[in-house]
Amino acid sequence: MALIEWTDVVFDGNPYGYIIYFEHFDPAVDEGVRQANPAGGLTLQEVFVSMLEWEWAWEHGSTESVAECCHGMLTLMDMPAGVREWLLTEVSGQRVKRFLEGNPDANARGDDAPWFPPEWDDWIARLMMVRCRGYGQAKVGLS
Repeated sequence: MALIEWTDVVFDGNPYGYIIYFEHFDPAVDEGVRQANPAGGLTLQEVFVSMLEWEWAWEHGSTESVAECCHGMLTLMDMPAGVREWLLTEVSGQRVKRFLEGNPDANARGDDAPWFPPEWDDWIARLMMVRCRGYGQAKVGLS
């Protein structure tokens, strides 16, 4: 924790888990942290793709806790089909996909993720208002 300059909850997926943003005093630490987290990423787009890949693994029989966690969180997110499609076609595959493709370095980071298209603003804004909270704060908005 001494390496962390800032942290905040991006998405409250209770009881399954959380998406948490970490900002380190030394940005070089970020890559090691990303590699240590099976569904982690340096961008929200990468995290979403990782979660979709782990959900796919769960749907195909994976018993790993990260797969169950991602499935549960994505259920709570109620991600529109268009959002899923864009993520899977426009953002580089993450570890699960690279591993299944036989990539010898599945932990390596892919291409930089493109920014979200404007039409997603409503879904993301609603998701953040309804399901997010900071540490020790009550949820804001509709539930």
